Amino acid sequence: MFGKFFELKNLIADTFTSRHGSSEFELKKNDYGKIYGETAMIERIAERTAVKIKGINNANAVVDSPKGNLPLKVRFTIGIKPDYSANEVSANLISEVKKILDEMCGIVNATVDIRITSVKSPEKVERKRRVN
Repeated sequence: MFGKFFELKNLIADTFTSRHGSSEFELKKNDYGKIYGETAMIERIAERTAVKIKGINNANAVVDSPKGNLPLKVRFTIGIKPDYSANEVSANLISEVKKILDEMCGIVNATVDIRITSVKSPEKVERKRRVN
């Protein structure tokens, strides 16, 4: 019973009210009490999801929750690996972050913004000529 109560997949963010400031918000209220989350938790979830995506070197996430209310806004600063398309990597990042936030926290209408800070270009390799 205890495990079912705290199962993250069943959380619904129907009321998103601030309790002690902008970094804490209410995830769920039921007969047993209230479950609160912090924006730092969402940031860590988003960053861990981002670094698993092919083509991303590094990722930093910041979550904005205006006055503790929906919609959440997740802002990413990322670096992309060489030979990866910025459009494809960004699209994959947006879809994966939205999916994981829905599955884990019940947050369905989060906005994801991406700022690409670096794309490492492939280094030129000089070919050695064979001398006979």
